[in-house]
Amino acid sequence: MANSQASLYKLLSKHSSNQQVAAGEEIFNYGDAADKVYLIHRGLVGIFIEEDGEEKEVDRVKSGQIFGEVALLEQEDRSCRALAHKDTVLIIFAPEDMRKLVQEQPFLNKQLVTSLCQRIKHLQNSAIDFPEIKIDAEAEEIDVEKDSTEEDAIEEVKPEQDDKEPVEGATDFYLPGHGKYPQVAEADFDNYLYTKEVQCPVCTAEIEVKKVRNSRLRLQEIREDLRPVYKNFEPDWYKIWICTECFYTARKADFLNFEARQLKKIKTEFKDKVQTMLGADYQPSYSEPRKLSEVFTAYYLSIQLYRLIEARADKLGYLWLRLSWLYEDVEAEELSAEASFKALKYFKNFHFGPDASSISTSQENKLTILLAMLYYKHDEPKEAVTLLSKLVHNPKTKRAHKKMAKERFLKIRKELRAKKEG
Repeated sequence: MANSQASLYKLLSKHSSNQQVAAGEEIFNYGDAADKVYLIHRGLVGIFIEEDGEEKEVDRVKSGQIFGEVALLEQEDRSCRALAHKDTVLIIFAPEDMRKLVQEQPFLNKQLVTSLCQRIKHLQNSAIDFPEIKIDAEAEEIDVEKDSTEEDAIEEVKPEQDDKEPVEGATDFYLPGHGKYPQVAEADFDNYLYTKEVQCPVCTAEIEVKKVRNSRLRLQEIREDLRPVYKNFEPDWYKIWICTECFYTARKADFLNFEARQLKKIKTEFKDKVQTMLGADYQPSYSEPRKLSEVFTAYYLSIQLYRLIEARADKLGYLWLRLSWLYEDVEAEELSAEASFKALKYFKNFHFGPDASSISTSQENKLTILLAMLYYKHDEPKEAVTLLSKLVHNPKTKRAHKKMAKERFLKIRKELRAKKEG
């Protein structure tokens, strides 16, 4: 049986290409060209659709199954989104090659029929609730930020501490004007979370973190500035993990991915640095339910840590960006604007620097759109138009990103022309 399967994959390899996809990575998105059919050699993929302005997961495809078969119908664009739930190896076919193989290989014909029947069954069941995905922490996605959809987790510490907050007057930590924020997580948030134990890579302590059940998220919209808005849930409250032993604080996407030299610096310097700034008695923690003030502090702790280890500029940019969104939610407009301006500076340094070549084309496209909209927000529309124009005219830009860039480009250019004529 093993030899037979190996022979089959050897035959398929003559008419296909392979692709390795990390857990959490997007395979295709709404509006992408439907020009490939996928067979899963190993892994697990979720299929999502938008319905009544919300996103829901309608299928999970596993090893030996096919998805993306709409390409065989010569449909121009995708009407769904595919996301790897686990590290996945794909066998990719051009539609014409798949049609030929289906005629020659009964196995593929059967898989296509099974795939279509399963998809129809799931589409008819609007209340389907897939089980949570159990993924090793090492295999989880590097936040791209992808973005959005990005997914996510963070630490909840038990037992509760004495509800201590950083000392008054702490300098060089919060932005000037940062206040007290009494908001707490909604009770319904628990429906989107589960607890997982992970090992701190700095001090090896076992810590509990809160992770998001991505299959339960319902995307309402992706704003012009690329902020995803979800129904009844705030993922940005759960994007930072904390080790209460050594104070290691980082985005979930980065928590297990820093280099040994960086981890060594964190171990020897970070806790002392934090207690020097916030007081010798300061202890980071999350309450139950989580408090917004703790979420703010976690982001600021991450910023201090990323500066200490000289993390890549885009990583600091994403921290400041999410801080700006959190300030926006509490109507702290000046703080939101200042945080987003800092995000702009970090993204600009990254985009025009040597590290930009280290990310994928998809990540680069999204970051370029994000940078353009930050330029626009901070009264630099000409810079925004320049970036968006390059993206629109670049043949390597993904179709979905080109569409997003074009919409924003036309809007801003129209405003510039109206201003010039007026």
